[in-house]
Amino acid sequence: MCLACRSWVGLGLRQSKASCGKEVWAHGGDFHGTVAVAVTTRDGSHVLAFNFNGDWAGDIDAVIHGEFCGI
Repeated sequence: MCLACRSWVGLGLRQSKASCGKEVWAHGGDFHGTVAVAVTTRDGSHVLAFNFNGDWAGDIDAVIHGEFCGI
């Protein structure tokens, strides 16, 4: 299940936990062959925005893990 797609919802942001347990807030969307995701910590001190082009190729959870939990 996509990290950016689950948990509590409010004002278009979804609160969840990265695989390492860090709380993050995310919002994503898709349109004709592209998916975009924005993820941030609660205080906004760490922010990530990215997109995948093509047939939804890419692992959203792996990108979020790499950015917020380290590799």
